[in-house]
Amino acid sequence: MNSSPFELFRRNLKPLMVLLTGLALFAFVALPVLDTYMRQSAGVTGSDVVATYSGTELTRGRVNYFTQNHNSVVRFLILLGQETISRGGTPQVVGFSFDDQSGQVTQVGINQFPSEMGSIRSLMLASLAQTEGFELDDNALQVWLEQYTNGTMTEKEIIDLLMRETQNRLGRPHLYEQLRTHLLAEVYEKRGISGLFLGQSRSFPQVTPHEFWDNFLKTNRSASVSAYGIKVADYLPETTESPSQIEIEAMYEDGKDRDPSEFSSEPGFHRQYVAKFEYVAADLQSFVDAEVAKLSEDEIRAEYDRRVKGGDFLIPVDASLAPIDASLPPIDASLPPIEEPTAETGAESEENGEAEPETGSAEAAVGSEATPEESAPEDEATAAESAESAATDSDQNSTAPSTEDQSSAGHVEAVRLVTAFQQEASSTQEEASGEQGEPAAAAEEVQNTEQDVASTENEASTENEASTENETTTEENETVESFESVRDQVAEDMVRDAARERMNDALAQVQNQMQDYLRKYTKYQTTVQIKIDAGEEPPENSPAKPNLEQLSEELGLKYEVIGPYSVNSLSEQTSDGSGFIEPIAGSFSMDSVRMGQAVNFVQLAYSPASPESQDPSLGLFSPISTVGMNPGGMREYLAWKIDEVAAYTPTLDEVKDEVVMEIRLQEARKLAVKAAEAIAAGAEGKESVELKDLIPEDKQESLKEGLKPFTWITQIGMQGASVSVVEGVEAAGADFMKAVFTNEAGTVSVATDQPGNVVYVVQTDSFQPSEEELRSQFKTRGPDTALSRMLGNNAGEIVGGYFEKMDEKTKFKDLTAVE
Repeated sequence: MNSSPFELFRRNLKPLMVLLTGLALFAFVALPVLDTYMRQSAGVTGSDVVATYSGTELTRGRVNYFTQNHNSVVRFLILLGQETISRGGTPQVVGFSFDDQSGQVTQVGINQFPSEMGSIRSLMLASLAQTEGFELDDNALQVWLEQYTNGTMTEKEIIDLLMRETQNRLGRPHLYEQLRTHLLAEVYEKRGISGLFLGQSRSFPQVTPHEFWDNFLKTNRSASVSAYGIKVADYLPETTESPSQIEIEAMYEDGKDRDPSEFSSEPGFHRQYVAKFEYVAADLQSFVDAEVAKLSEDEIRAEYDRRVKGGDFLIPVDASLAPIDASLPPIDASLPPIEEPTAETGAESEENGEAEPETGSAEAAVGSEATPEESAPEDEATAAESAESAATDSDQNSTAPSTEDQSSAGHVEAVRLVTAFQQEASSTQEEASGEQGEPAAAAEEVQNTEQDVASTENEASTENEASTENETTTEENETVESFESVRDQVAEDMVRDAARERMNDALAQVQNQMQDYLRKYTKYQTTVQIKIDAGEEPPENSPAKPNLEQLSEELGLKYEVIGPYSVNSLSEQTSDGSGFIEPIAGSFSMDSVRMGQAVNFVQLAYSPASPESQDPSLGLFSPISTVGMNPGGMREYLAWKIDEVAAYTPTLDEVKDEVVMEIRLQEARKLAVKAAEAIAAGAEGKESVELKDLIPEDKQESLKEGLKPFTWITQIGMQGASVSVVEGVEAAGADFMKAVFTNEAGTVSVATDQPGNVVYVVQTDSFQPSEEELRSQFKTRGPDTALSRMLGNNAGEIVGGYFEKMDEKTKFKDLTAVE
């Protein structure tokens, strides 16, 4: 009997093949389904329920597993869409979108923002859809995938790509489960909001013709009003200091889950997410100053001389002004200006037979009009000789200036003449005191002084210039800036490149340390979680955080720690509206600016991971790089979050004082409204009344009449629109605008500002323009679709109501926040 192993294998080949085939079917078909069922059924603990609806309980384990698979499927669908396009196809499913410019898939046809709450809602909506008879079998899902790939890939190729992308973690059952759940959830959701929005997105609500007209009026009709404000706080003394426990508990329940807002009168006691940040900042100017301090004066002057030789720092000379020696006495302000003849006046003079006066004559005429109070008296002979001397000097320089230089020449001559007269007056005074001189000597002195002035001006105008054939033209048209006036500029230009390199090196050193710590911190946190899951003690020693304060001091950087801040408090601006309280809040990511998005620091730090999540996507110790402006120029920031406190609902004991104050404020607001209504009632039954006649005499100072006209809404380019700012009314809101624009001119009404701090008695004085003109403009311009989409309508309220009713019907409870 042959006992060879090969003979044994040959005899049992068929049973062995049946066994291996069964194992393969189990491994590739039954096992993934069993694994999915076991993961869905298991939680972190057996009773860790995160949500309930219609008698169904969702455990955290099932939700987390579904979310993890959702994330993997979204990445796979992006890859599948790119592969389809690379093969020449175009996905044909509803909701798919591809950006041709960036070459990226932007929408994949299902919800592409995995989150815990998103998974809970998807599982719930899909379950409700199935309950009401909606079904998607495997054949329907296969057709969906064929449409997604546009027939460019077989089902086997699709599944092979999925397994390769997920490293064999997901197979066909997992993909189909995700598609079935999200598609059914979308069907059930759209059933309730169908017709409210344009297309597949909720970004563009449908707008009716009446809403188009209403929005046009809000942005084009202006109102002039008079307003009298009554402060709510003035009525606090009239309220109950100790409300009942029932009132306190009711107010707490109303506001415990609402965030407080300075722009709302609704109670809010919920504690927002807050974070603390550490950052370093670099100002290029500070590095430039440090490098300039290393330069010597000789080095700076040598660079200045080099640049002057190269033609730098040349500035044109104003033709109407000539350099004046600062050491000379001031020009007599009483002297009349010298008006040089123009071509027209010269022609007229020739026609009338009048000769144009020579320069010397003009000088003598100006000199003869000097006031006796400022010039010492001189005898006629001396004056005549002075004039003769001036005329002689003019004859010796008989070359006439060019047309464009006449004004400059006239000014120079006036300066010379005045200087000569001042010198001559000095000589005259000396003569009167006993130091007599001959008239000829006095005239000679005037001539010498004039020549000295001319010599001084010529030397000043030719200093630091090269001698060329066109030297005279250069002197007249341009000059060189002095070393003192451009010293700082020269020095800064010498070191700017080195300063920027040093600044970049300093920032790079800080960023490297931050990135290195982030890697260590992430690894440490992962190890801690693994140890906890395994029931072991986590490691005690966490990685050492770099000392950014010390490092900044060494590198010449600015160091700050700010917070804790909520998203609202970090967005607050200074009282004068000139910028943010924290300058870093107004800085922007340069990457986002290059992409045309301009995402600022607040958005980077607090943006949620997905629309369904409230948790920021930014983790602890993840560096953020932004650029902003400061008074000295550009400033670069490197920041990270060093601590955070999750949003939570405080206990009544924690916020009892706030609750009591809110009760009293609401009571005081009612009293203020009652007082305002009493004033407004004085206008009832009267055809014409002015608001000032209704206000008590001792309150007239609070009346603001004839406020600057304003519209209901101010459109901000194509980016958005907001309630208009009303001069004299702080934070005028929708209630104030409704009182103004929904009443006839002359009507007196009552309105509260947006935060509910002031109650106004408002009289609408007039509207501009007339309704006939507005209708004509509306017909000409047509409906503003972009504006109406920005302003929206009640579609959001309808959607919110739909989900509220659905939650009531299914008795949905969100237990994610319950410990």
